[in-house]
Amino acid sequence: MFKKNLLLIVFSISFLFSEYTLAQQATLYGTVKSKQEIAIDGLSVEYKKIGTISDSDGQYLIKLPANIEVSIVFSHLAFQNQVHKMTLNEGEIRNLDLLFDEDVKQISEVDLVDDALRSQNVTTIDKKNLNVITGPTGGVEALISTLAGVSSKNEMSSQYSVRGGNYDENLVYVNGFEIYRPFLVRSGQQEGLSFINSDMVDNISFSAGGFEARYGDKLSSVLDIKYKDPKSWKSHLTLSFLGVNATVEGISPSKRWSHVTSYRQKDNQFLLSTLDTESDYMPRFKDFQTLNTYHFNPQVKLSVLAHYSSNTYHSVPESRQSEFGTVDKPLQLNIYFDGQEKDAYETGMGAIRFDYQIHDSLQMSLSTSLFQTLEKEFYDVEAEYWLGQLENSLGSDNFGEVVANRGVGGYLRHARNELYAQVYNAQYRGKWFNNNKTLSWGAKYQHEMIDDRLNEWQLIDSSGFSMPQGVDSLLGLFEFIESENELNSSRLSSYVQQSGRIEVDSTTFSYTLGFRTQYWSKNREFFVSPRAVISYKPNWNKDVLFRGAIGSYNQSPFYRELRDKEGVLYTDLKSQKSTHFVFSSDYNFLSWNRPFKFVGEIYYKSLRNLIPYEIDNLRLRYLPSLTSHGYTAGLDLRVNGEFVPGVESWASMSLMKSEEDIEGDGHGYIPRPTDQRFAFSLFFQDYFPGNPSYKMNLKLHYSSGLPSGAINSERHEQVFRIPAYRRVDIGFTKVIKESSQGSKSKYFKHFDSLWISAEVFNLLGIRNTISYLWVSDVVQNQYAVPNYLTSRLLNLKLQAKF
Repeated sequence: MFKKNLLLIVFSISFLFSEYTLAQQATLYGTVKSKQEIAIDGLSVEYKKIGTISDSDGQYLIKLPANIEVSIVFSHLAFQNQVHKMTLNEGEIRNLDLLFDEDVKQISEVDLVDDALRSQNVTTIDKKNLNVITGPTGGVEALISTLAGVSSKNEMSSQYSVRGGNYDENLVYVNGFEIYRPFLVRSGQQEGLSFINSDMVDNISFSAGGFEARYGDKLSSVLDIKYKDPKSWKSHLTLSFLGVNATVEGISPSKRWSHVTSYRQKDNQFLLSTLDTESDYMPRFKDFQTLNTYHFNPQVKLSVLAHYSSNTYHSVPESRQSEFGTVDKPLQLNIYFDGQEKDAYETGMGAIRFDYQIHDSLQMSLSTSLFQTLEKEFYDVEAEYWLGQLENSLGSDNFGEVVANRGVGGYLRHARNELYAQVYNAQYRGKWFNNNKTLSWGAKYQHEMIDDRLNEWQLIDSSGFSMPQGVDSLLGLFEFIESENELNSSRLSSYVQQSGRIEVDSTTFSYTLGFRTQYWSKNREFFVSPRAVISYKPNWNKDVLFRGAIGSYNQSPFYRELRDKEGVLYTDLKSQKSTHFVFSSDYNFLSWNRPFKFVGEIYYKSLRNLIPYEIDNLRLRYLPSLTSHGYTAGLDLRVNGEFVPGVESWASMSLMKSEEDIEGDGHGYIPRPTDQRFAFSLFFQDYFPGNPSYKMNLKLHYSSGLPSGAINSERHEQVFRIPAYRRVDIGFTKVIKESSQGSKSKYFKHFDSLWISAEVFNLLGIRNTISYLWVSDVVQNQYAVPNYLTSRLLNLKLQAKF
């Protein structure tokens, strides 16, 4: 009885208080316009947790507390923010019309950078989107995968392919230093953390082809990342079910020394629990990065970048059940495991760069870096499988159950693989400015040392009979590899390029002309790669730019390309060669009084002296004993802008065909392993009307299937298509506190901003196929059992800035 009376009293007091609060309200309304008297759509009007946005006519209306001083924040990405303080009487209705100046700071930092790179066939991405992108990997690579021409079919990996190329054909730079991908990784669950730390990123530039001579010698793309040079002290902490990121940045009182330092830890166990294989997964991924910059004076600075990562993957598989086949012939595979797998990837990198502004027209820099990695792949896994046929009659009492045994078998896999690699380089760069011209040059020396030890074998048994299938090895093993390789080599490379702009009668021509050279000591090959990018901006009322690029892109073998399936090195291989022909146009326009950009690109790549390869999950298996030539042709379309006022979204679509002809096999042109005919990607942001602190972002991928084939089949037989990749990730965010807003709460006064997010990975629950497990029945028919990727999963994430 006492509890009921207490509840009644509390309810009555709450009701009276709410009535009193509602009575103490006032109304503010008005119209917001630019200085050109154009109504502003989507301008945010906020006071603490109360908010609204202006409509297409620029009109807004907001209810505010009366009899107290309030500070109302008017904000929009394209205009300078305004803050107005006032005290409204109870029941007062006040009009406040405002005019806004364009946000000059934003134009200089984002739009002008984009405009400068616009003529260079480079796409820039706003780093703000890194905080909202949803997905198991997240980060820069997740954003890159939504661009036209870029494909990523494994949400557990940061690897991507571009316009028919493979993972090894992409250049990645951080502050001018080239970044290398792991050598022995076979699958996404082993990969660990990407080198690029999103919390440290300041600028993101990407080119899908036709890039300048100052970038290196790869066939497909370049991703150029610049880390921050902090101007104040800040901290950033991210917590989620997948791990933790902690970043600190700061600057000394003298303003000479600054640093940004970050520690990350990732645990994929939460994600791997959705896979078909029941296993005791123990992945542990962690890394540490720091960038320190010291300014001796305004003309001279020294930067030191250090990185260490330790990625370990331990799995004790227990069982797996997979259903596959057709409606007419449904099958089920049951596997029981014994054994374990232990993989370790330990990587370190140190880099130093010295920049000197000799005078206003001349810059020079000297840099050196050392990269080393120690990778171990150890496993002993025994498996026994039963292949059964399921009852498919809807009227049967045994519907969906195994009614016939199609085969039994097993396999035993063993590996003791170790690889140690060390890459040292030293580089000199220079840049000279003269009016509308810029001359750039550089030279680089690189030495590589690789020590590789392979020892792996596989025994496959079907229905009690060993199946060596023609492999001449011990004990009738299906596969036996034992090799010891050492590779020491040096490379010399250089580049020269000139960029300029010519204006004739308000028509602008821009150009970048240059060439690269490279020499590799192992095969004694020297090549020259000329490249040109030319753009034309006519004097039209509409902001349209046309751009053409042509260039030679030669990729000298590194190590993976030299080693065949048996571990034999082919050190006399020459560089793979590609000639890019790219024609593109982009159009900047306003729609709904908001900025948009449409980009269309058509391209053709002539490919020569290729090294054919196969893809199994993330593992690239090169066939250096073969040579091929081919082509890639396609169309990329992308539109981005403020589909919702104040936030950027984009949609991308790609059509492509990539084929090769293996010389001497007599089968003509066949699809390359990355021949993805169609792709569509969407990155979309929105917020709740009237309360922008509730946000949503969605990432959607659809891409047609890639060619595949049976184990140890001939390359021309690998034309069977994996099903299309379809995935939707969605995230919902509540902004508890934003940097531009104050807070009187004692709980949040120490935070600059505080976000909490709920993310749904694989919203539609689609089982995407990454590769196949091939098994045989009693009559030696082979079946492709899909290896599925992750299922639907809920993740919670907290982001805090101090």
